[in-house]
Amino acid sequence: MVNGVVYVGSYDGKLYAFTAAGCGVSTCAPLWTAATGSHITSSPAFSAGVIYVGSNDGSLYAFSATGCGASTCSPLWTGPTGQAIFESSPAVSNGVVYIGSFDKKLYAFSAGGCGQSTCSPLWTGLTGDFIDSSPSVANGIVYVGSNDLLYVFNANGCGSSTCSALWIGQANGQQGAIVSAPAIANGLVYVSENNGMVMVFNAKGCGKSLCLPLNQLMTHNEPIVSSSPAVVNGTVYVGSADQLSQPMGRLYVFKLSN
Repeated sequence: MVNGVVYVGSYDGKLYAFTAAGCGVSTCAPLWTAATGSHITSSPAFSAGVIYVGSNDGSLYAFSATGCGASTCSPLWTGPTGQAIFESSPAVSNGVVYIGSFDKKLYAFSAGGCGQSTCSPLWTGLTGDFIDSSPSVANGIVYVGSNDLLYVFNANGCGSSTCSALWIGQANGQQGAIVSAPAIANGLVYVSENNGMVMVFNAKGCGKSLCLPLNQLMTHNEPIVSSSPAVVNGTVYVGSADQLSQPMGRLYVFKLSN
């Protein structure tokens, strides 16, 4: 929600904008809608009067947050990626929009567009598998999970159109898909993985290209940990599900020691 308006993407391929306070009746019409080329399973992001959202048609869309004065609005610009954008949601930092794609790449676009209807990325970052994870940005670094590992990039790119990771994070033991958004707090990176754990890395890496976690926060044999961890006052909160037997999921709370 931004400035009294709620923005939500739908499986019908549209972005909807509703008044957060409602309309005085039980069912409300949107203030405006905007169409993309396929399903929207990405969460919208807001920055400087613009709403950004990914679509399964393989493009990032930018819309004016105030609409266009009509019931149906066209994008300010779009940024194509190589394949579909599924659950990866945009992250906006210092005038750049970051989003992951199923083509195994992280994309960085200028948040202000390029003066044309279709914009090329500033740079792309290579990963080893498809990206469902939403990127997180902190201290000039972009963290994003792939279907195999955690990838860490310089937020300013590398001076080339295609960039390799500064370092890669891998769990001790069994590997699993990372579909959560990493959380950065107190110099650490927390990222859930579908192997029953939350991995904890030094946010600055380990001085090598491949880093192992400082700690691994384990669930009770519940392998599906696809929710994004939240860190508040030294406490980590994360949800999980085993999808095999009751109970079908738990909230785990870890208190971090000094």
